Amino acid sequence: MKKKIRKLVSMMLATAILPCIFVSTVHAEEGRVMQLLDGNLDSLQIKTGDLIYFGQNDDELSFDTCWQVLDAKHTNTNEDGMFLMTRNLVAHQDEKGILFEDTDDPVGNEYRGSTIQKFCTEFAETHFSDAENAAIIATSKSDAEFKTPVFFQGKNTTVNFDPAEGILDNDKVFLLSAEEVNNPEYGFTGDESRIATFNGVDSNWWLRSPHDYKYPLDVGFVFANGWQADLYVNGFSMLHTPYTARLALNLDTSQILFATSVDAGSDVETEVGTLEEVATADTSQWKLTIKDENRNEFQATRIFHLFGFCAIHFEGAKSGENERVSAVIVNGDGEITYYGTVAKDKTDGFLLMNLKDKYNDGDTLYLFSENETDGASTNYASDLSKVL
Repeated sequence: MKKKIRKLVSMMLATAILPCIFVSTVHAEEGRVMQLLDGNLDSLQIKTGDLIYFGQNDDELSFDTCWQVLDAKHTNTNEDGMFLMTRNLVAHQDEKGILFEDTDDPVGNEYRGSTIQKFCTEFAETHFSDAENAAIIATSKSDAEFKTPVFFQGKNTTVNFDPAEGILDNDKVFLLSAEEVNNPEYGFTGDESRIATFNGVDSNWWLRSPHDYKYPLDVGFVFANGWQADLYVNGFSMLHTPYTARLALNLDTSQILFATSVDAGSDVETEVGTLEEVATADTSQWKLTIKDENRNEFQATRIFHLFGFCAIHFEGAKSGENERVSAVIVNGDGEITYYGTVAKDKTDGFLLMNLKDKYNDGDTLYLFSENETDGASTNYASDLSKVL
């Protein structure tokens, strides 16, 4: 076993002449800088390779809340949703980082019950708000057998991974599999596309996939130069960067109300009571507005709509810092054309909105209760209340 591991590490070191830079699959797409999702995947302009900010920052683990989109319309079980992985690697701030199995005497390579699976479970419980956690899909999945093609000892061969029944069982945060990190549809087109950093340094990261029966203490592993093979579950001393995790999760897109461009400035500043046109721009980084069940009591009712003016009564909004009632106009194609704050720190009240030259036939006016946070942090909102 140790002889085999030394050969793998030697191979990894020998191939380290490859450029150790992360080749991003992020691209820009022209569209509105504020996107209406609300479960409507047909109008979604977020694409594979885009970045989404989601969760609570943790410097001790180097978690910066930045996730890369692997699939914008499907989970890793091919259901409706969004499949994400952390853009950068996470681990404890010590020489060891995080091991797959933190023991001197490992007895197997099963992901379930391992040190790193418990780490993922605890991460899910501690790094998301209640509303964010509710938007994460509890994922169950079995992995099929997979063979990773590698060039080793002067010839083409494969690293073989066993099938794993029920390897994910209602997991909200988990590791990627060997098959997933070789999937070009997720943006993995070669070694360079798998390179990722921990504290700014290209580093190694674990996969959940168990090696075949010949190597019962090995699991899938991505080396710092992006080469994917396998490694002993409690590490190997010849590697000089920490062992880390590249976390993954599936998002329930029906719980995402809006995605707002970070590139164009996610905090759209408007004068209270006015609606500003939502611009178009090349966008690849997104801030989310998540539905919050604590805002379900909000509703808005039209009193009249005459001569371009709309009188509205609202109730059930939240009061406090960053609390507001906001409005959007959505055209017939599902695009948000106008957005604005119509009231701040008020639970109920009356409004008279000037919609002249903004609201057209086929448009829809919605109001909603919103908590708007700074920067790229998640916003929270009620369901949309249709007014007009």
